[in-house]
Amino acid sequence: MKPTILSVLGSILLSACSIGRGDGFVRGNLALTQCRQGDALEAPDFDLGAEFFFGDPLIDFDDSVELRRSSLTIRIQDTSNRLETSDGLMLLLPDLRYAARAYADARPLSADDCFESGGCPTEDYSRVRAKLSLFNSCPDNRSPIVAAPRDVVRKNVVAADNCLRSDTVRAACPTLSPAQLAELDEICAGDLNDANAIQPRIEAILGQGAESGSDRVGGPACLYLCSIGSVQRGDSADALQTHQFAYDDEVAGLFFFNVVDGRAITLEQCAASSGQLAGAFRFRLSRNRVAQAFP
Repeated sequence: MKPTILSVLGSILLSACSIGRGDGFVRGNLALTQCRQGDALEAPDFDLGAEFFFGDPLIDFDDSVELRRSSLTIRIQDTSNRLETSDGLMLLLPDLRYAARAYADARPLSADDCFESGGCPTEDYSRVRAKLSLFNSCPDNRSPIVAAPRDVVRKNVVAADNCLRSDTVRAACPTLSPAQLAELDEICAGDLNDANAIQPRIEAILGQGAESGSDRVGGPACLYLCSIGSVQRGDSADALQTHQFAYDDEVAGLFFFNVVDGRAITLEQCAASSGQLAGAFRFRLSRNRVAQAFP
């Protein structure tokens, strides 16, 4: 029997008062060669101004439990407007069961630099994907700003000015000690709106070894889940085999994403964007009035 897919569309609207509510922030450093009216952007203290938090689950009800692959798209935006008229960070968890297992094992999720709507050349459902869009503040930017554990370094290019080119590939997530995992859990349990207090701690743990200079920008790209529905720490793989999301489930996490112009990776072009983002999010999935029935 073919799988039945239910896409919950209401998470992008605000017809229910609880939709869009959440806690968290997206801050860091960012450089773009094109931002607005031909001007570049140099933002050593970039702040997305996160105000709206959305979760868009795609639930797979295939009769075969082993073949089910539900996903969750998370959007953190500066406004409740449509994606193409807002600044926002989009995260994709392509396999919720894998994400649930990572949470149960207190294991961070590595980022994959592929963020193509039509699929990636080699699908790796164990990885998270993240993409920053700045349609509101930098409408002239055309580079796909994707999370990737890659360095970009300044090199001389024939018939061109010096430019940043994709170079070294790093480990997406650092090796974390029990003490560091405990500190991340402590941050998770606290106020995720207190960016001034927790951003340096996230950068020190998830962003270990990151560099941000004039000639080299690079670092990890890693997500640590604080909660994911009803999943508990220590849950077995068998117990999570049939796990599904439900409305009012909480989703929360901490992240450090090195971000790179995706074209510099796939086409070996000069990088039009680079930087690092640290942040946090916590919100509950909410049903919209126009959502389809949810079994």
